[in-house]
Amino acid sequence: MDLGVRRRMLRRLLAALASALAASCGMSESREESVAIADRYFAAISTGDVASALGFYSPQFFAATPRADMERILKDLAQRCGKVNSHKLVAWTTTTPFGASASKTVLVYDVQYSNCEVKETMSISKPDGGAAQIVGHRINAQPTDSGHASKPAQSI
Repeated sequence: MDLGVRRRMLRRLLAALASALAASCGMSESREESVAIADRYFAAISTGDVASALGFYSPQFFAATPRADMERILKDLAQRCGKVNSHKLVAWTTTTPFGASASKTVLVYDVQYSNCEVKETMSISKPDGGAAQIVGHRINAQPTDSGHASKPAQSI
């Protein structure tokens, strides 16, 4: 293999490596921003501030689930499961289309409420130049205390 071919191959390899590093930095930033949104959401829910918690959801989310329905779901969850005591991130994935600054991060949390153990999965999207917002939220509650044991597990 001549020197010119080797140099071109080395340049391509370096360009691919630089692109991969740049993408991984963007994914790390997307994950951090998404976790910050989720942390603020859980802070609002833990104080019973459903109105503030609803502010983290996107118009896209409310197109599929009306705001009044989600408000009712969150209030019912608080009544059924009590106060949020803690939340722990247990898994996450971030995807960013090649060449774009938009991203989607899926966060999976184990959330300990007063009366329930809840697995919550949030999909958080950040469009090009926009703010990150919740576009999907799955809630799977399992009662933990004897006063609520007669209630079955519930997925929302």
